[in-house]
Formats: sequence, structure tokens, C-alpha cells
Amino acid sequence: MTFCGVCLVLLAIQNGAAAASTGISDDYFVSIDRDGDFANGCTKFFFSGWNQWEAVEMGAGAPVLHGPSLPPNMTSPQLLREIMDQAVSSGLTVMRAMAFGVSPEYALETSPGQYSETIFRGMDYMLDQARQRGIKVLLALVNNWGRTGGVDEMLGWSSTKPDSIHESYFSDPGSRQIYKQRASAVLGRINVYNGRRYSEDPTILGWNLINEPRCFQCPDAIQSWIQEMVPYLKSLDGNHLLSIGEEGFYSSQDPARARSDPQSNGSWALTEGQDFLFNHNVSGLDFATMHSWVDNWLDANEDFLRTWIRQHIADAAFLKLPLVLEEHGKWVKDGTSATQQLRDQFYSIVYQEVEASAKSGGPMKGAAFWQYYAEGQIGPAGEGWASGLYGVRRQDSTWGLVQNHASVMKGLNTWSSSCNTAKSARTPAVKDCSSTRVNGTAGTGYEGPNCDIDIDECVRGTAGCASSAACRNTPGGFTCQCFMGYTGNGTSCMATSDVGRTANSYVSSGTAQLACNEGSNVLYPPTAPGFRHDPTNYTDSSPSLKGGFGSNFNTSAIECAVACQTASSCNAFSYNPFLQQCFLKADPSSDICQGQTTTCQDAQYGTKYSCGQWQTYLRQSAPAASLQPAAFGRHL
Repeated sequence: MTFCGVCLVLLAIQNGAAAASTGISDDYFVSIDRDGDFANGCTKFFFSGWNQWEAVEMGAGAPVLHGPSLPPNMTSPQLLREIMDQAVSSGLTVMRAMAFGVSPEYALETSPGQYSETIFRGMDYMLDQARQRGIKVLLALVNNWGRTGGVDEMLGWSSTKPDSIHESYFSDPGSRQIYKQRASAVLGRINVYNGRRYSEDPTILGWNLINEPRCFQCPDAIQSWIQEMVPYLKSLDGNHLLSIGEEGFYSSQDPARARSDPQSNGSWALTEGQDFLFNHNVSGLDFATMHSWVDNWLDANEDFLRTWIRQHIADAAFLKLPLVLEEHGKWVKDGTSATQQLRDQFYSIVYQEVEASAKSGGPMKGAAFWQYYAEGQIGPAGEGWASGLYGVRRQDSTWGLVQNHASVMKGLNTWSSSCNTAKSARTPAVKDCSSTRVNGTAGTGYEGPNCDIDIDECVRGTAGCASSAACRNTPGGFTCQCFMGYTGNGTSCMATSDVGRTANSYVSSGTAQLACNEGSNVLYPPTAPGFRHDPTNYTDSSPSLKGGFGSNFNTSAIECAVACQTASSCNAFSYNPFLQQCFLKADPSSDICQGQTTTCQDAQYGTKYSCGQWQTYLRQSAPAASLQPAAFGRHL
């Protein structure tokens, strides 16, 4: 089959419909008014928000997410847009995200000073989509945790490190220089889609120096690091608000306040190197940050939570700094209504305390929960699958609390005394590229300041191809082609009897029955089910996909048979029903051996788990009359 040109499916697509907006002005940077409140121009800016792990990867078109999974038949940019649209419709106005990819396959900085343009463009896209919806974005520049984008990685790159111990990062000159180079690259980045320099983009609410800095028994190192980085960041960007991004622990130097730490009797938090009051008493910091993780901190106690929040409100008032609760969450281990009710109790406490402070003129300006799960997303193995430990879905009772809180905070956004002194954003006008659209469909054609950047509609999910059709990007457009064995125009495809005949052409001895010699790998054809274009090169770098040979998108065994039929030289395939993944093979042996259960490792938590068994399907010279599609599926 060949790709059709005009039957092109360039039919009316609704994915690209105009996005709803919060109505927040893009003419001003968020600033602090004379009352000590956040302000956006002439309006106070109290907010309700959420954290979105892997937002940059979504923008880049990652074919696989390592936190909450991609929903079936949805690309990463589609998911990002849906999450933002749902957030706006619920009244949320701030998204907190990492300013980097959080896993090695999606690293922003691949070595000191070397950056992935694809991942940078993912951040560009994320910010531009937020701009279009009036969402403000709070970005953390680096992370204390994880293998990528964080402290240990930078320390490993340093030429002056004394050792590889995590705590050495905060005092190591080489690591500090690498951090400064990263900050300069990010803040100086010019968004390819709208021409805005990050340091001049009012979509960004502000910066975290680092997400959750910890330095065991070395508080002086953290304090010195903060004191050096604050003026450096301000020299790069005088427009945006700046914060630390810490959890807000107290130290043993302040016994009275330390009693509010988690597990205050002999608290481990005393040794983590933070001191909320001391750390935030640094000139140039614009607001204070705190987090709340009652389960992770082994203090899931309502009294602790209230005390924890109230102590920080009092101290932020003493410091005369606005306060943001950047992260909060509560475990839901088994998805039962009882555990959801318990989560609701803790969310209610958070929102009650935040609202009480905001209404009374206190320092609290907003809170962001962790995190939103869209329909069809499944949590990582390390969080027990389902909606994970912290995932909140729209159908959960908790979502009603989120919406009510958003409404309360929005109601506080009255006239601001900073109206005459607000910092105006002089950003370039975003060019209208609608004339390049395919059949007038938003999200197609070209984009960018000069309308000369080709949109990959297949990655963006704006092509409107049927789930049983292959999407191929072309300059300024795209094509859709029904898979082999399906018929239709590409936007609609129906299975024919050929699919059943193809399925009957492959036989398997059953679960965990593998060809003793599986033969050689065959490249996965882009015109077959199970293929998704990967702009991040994850397919090539991931050991589980072996250089792009395996399917990079969930597929069934019958669809694998169609893929094998499509690929030249393929006469067998190995399929794992748990992973819903297959590898196409050429010339395996006909001898069958017993396969083993596969062990996988969760990319986010490192948790090992059983991830199914592979089995081989061999092509026969003629279809087996006894194998109907239903029987074919019996081994799955």
C-alpha cells in the first residue's frame, strides 16, 4: 500500500480546537505588591495549582513515560494539552514542573554544557501551551533527587569533586560552576515557538533554585550555596520571582521550631541541612517554600499537618515573605473509598489552612498538589500501579475539594495596590500562522516566529488518524494510511478478513514458549501497529527496545502479526502480553524452549517487579484452519 496524498485525512479534527483560558493577563510578570501579595498587573494573584511530573518529556513527544503512563492511543503532547485543559476547566492556574527531563533517556543536559535540542523544545512547547491557556508555570532548575537533572549527576561531572558523596555537591566549586552554566542556558533560552526568552516570559511565575535540597549534617554548605546562587540567578533574570524550593525543615539550632518537624522526637529532619528561617533570610529571595509529605515523612497525623503549616505561616510572616506550599499529597494505597476519604481529610486540612491565611492577610499565596492523573493513566510499579500513591483523578472525591479550593482562591483576586508599579512584560507578539494550517485545523502546518517550523502532527496528536492507521509527517502536513488488512481513508479504518487470515498464519506453543534461537531482529516498520515516531531517540537508547527493533507503543498479539506481515523478511515475532510489546524476528529455529518470567525495573523508583513472559509466534506457510482469531488470543 502507498500513502495517499489528498485522501489525506486532512479532515476536520477537533484535537486542535481553541484552548480554554484562565483569563490571567499575559501582559505582566507576577510580582509582589505593597500588601505582600502576589499580583498580576492590577490584580492580586492567589492561586490553586498542581505538580506535573514529566511535563517537559510530554512536550517533547516522549513515546514512554516513567511516572504515570501514557493513556492508550494518545501521544505525550496530546496528554499535556488534555491535562492543561482539564486543569483550566477546574479553576487551577499554576503548574509546577521540573525544568529538565527526569529520566536518562530524556536528559536535557547530556554532559556539561551539552543540551538536547529536542528536550529543550519540549520545555518550549510546554511553556507555549501554558501561555495559550493563561497558566503560570513554576519551574525547578535542578533536583536533589534522581539520576538525571540533579545534584549527583552534576557532582559526577565535576573536575574538582573531592569524592562522589552527595553532600560534597553543595561546597564543590566545579559543581557550583556546572549549576551556573545550566541556569544560564535555561534562563537564556529563546522559545522556538513564540520567540520569548525564558527570562522575559511572563508565563513563568518564578524559579526554584533546586527541588528539595538536602545535605546530611552540613547546614552551612546549603546556606553558603543558597547565598551564592541567589544573586547569580538575579543577575540573569530580574523579572521573575525567585525561591529555594525546599521542604522547610527546621534545625536543632532552633529547638522551639524544631518541635514542628515531622517525627519531632528525635527527628531525622534535624540532620537534613535545612533551616527554613535561616535559609530564607537571604536578600534576593522573593518568596518562601514548603512541602508536605505526611506519609513519606512517617508522620501521617492531622495534628502534625496543621502545626507544620501554621509554623511556616508564622515564620514567613516574620520574614515578610509570601509563602507557597509547592507540594502536598496523601497516599491512596489500594484505591478503596476508605483510603480516599482519608486523603480527603488531609487535603481538607491543607486547603483550610491555606485559605484561612490568604483570607486574613497572611503570607500564604497558594498550594499545588501532587499530582493529576488523566483518564487512562496508570501509576508506576513503585507506586502500586492503578492511580499510584498520589495520583488524583477527576472522578475521585478529592477532585471536588480541589475545585472548591480553586474557586475560593480565585475569589480573593481583587484589585492590587501594585497597579501603578507592576512590571510590564515586553514580549514579542506571537505570529499568527493559521494560514499554514491543513484544512484550517489548529495544530497543523507550520509554527514559530517566522511560521517556518514544521509541525509534526503525528507526534503532536493533531493529525486525526484512526487508531488502526499509520501517521506519517510531511513538510507542512501529514498522511494517514490504514494498516495492512484494514480498509478506509485513514481517519476511519475497518478490519477486513485479511486480519483474521494473518492471525491464523502464526502459531504459538503457549505462554513462555520461546524459539530456542529467536533469530535476528527485524526493524519495526513505521506503517504497522505498535510503531510511534520518537523525536527523543528513546527508542534507540532504551535497552528494552534494542535500538528501535521493538514496538514502542502498546500493541496486541494480533497487531504484532499484522506488523510482521508488513515487514520484509519477518517470519516470526516474540510477544509479551504483560508489556504489550513485541519484537519482529527473521528465521528463528522451530525448536521451542521454556522461557522465564521477565524481571523489570521501575525507571522512577528502581523497584523490581515481574513483568510477564515472552512467547514466540511462528509463521506457517499456510494459515491453520484450526486457529481462528479467538483461539489465537487464547495464549495471550
